Amino acid sequence: MREWFEKNRIENDDEIVIQIIDQNNFKYKLIRESNFIIKTQQIQNKFDNSIDEQEALQHLDEIVNWTRTKEEIVKLSEFHRLIRQTSTIGERKRTIRRKASAKESAPPSVKVLLNRIYSGHCQICDFWFLKKDKNPYFETHHINPEKDDYIQNLLAVCGNCHNQFRYSNVRQEFKEGWISKVFFNDRVFEVNQIVFKQKFEEAAKKIFI
Repeated sequence: MREWFEKNRIENDDEIVIQIIDQNNFKYKLIRESNFIIKTQQIQNKFDNSIDEQEALQHLDEIVNWTRTKEEIVKLSEFHRLIRQTSTIGERKRTIRRKASAKESAPPSVKVLLNRIYSGHCQICDFWFLKKDKNPYFETHHINPEKDDYIQNLLAVCGNCHNQFRYSNVRQEFKEGWISKVFFNDRVFEVNQIVFKQKFEEAAKKIFI
C-alpha cells in the first residue's frame, strides 16, 4: 500500500477511489480521485456526442465498466446528469423545430437512456413491441416543438400516441416542470416519469460524478 502511495505521489489532501474487483478474494483497485473524475468525464463526453445509438450504447457500457457500477444505477445517474445539464444540451444541439414531424429525432445518448429506462414502453399508454432485430420500437416526442432536445421536453412514445399528439385535441398537465398527465380528446393518461419514482431518488444519491 505504501509503495503505491509513493509511486503515485499521493499527498495528504488527495482523495482515493477504491473499486472492489473481487470481494471474496479481497481484490481491489485504487485510483486517485482526480484521475477517476477526469476519465469518467471523458467517457461521458463521448457518450453525449455519440453519432448513433450503437456508439452511445458502447460508451454507456464503458461508463459501467470504468466506474464498476451497476447499469441500473448508471443509466439513472446519467439521466440525472443530463437533467442538470439541460442548458448544455440545448446549446450543443441547437435544434429548433418549427413544426412537429411524424418521427422526431433526438440525440443518440438520450434515446439510449430513454430505451434503457422505459424498456421501449410508451410513457403514455405503456404499449410496446419488439422489432425484427429484437430491439423495442419507440418514437421520441417533443412536448414543445419550439424547444430543444433537453430531457424534460422529450417523451418515449408509441406511434399511436405520437400521432394523437399531432391530430387529436390535446391538453397537458405538468408537475415540477415535467409533463405528468395528457388528455387526448378528453381521455386521460398518467405519464410514466422515472423522476417521480423512489428508485430514481435513491440513484440520484449514488451519483458517482
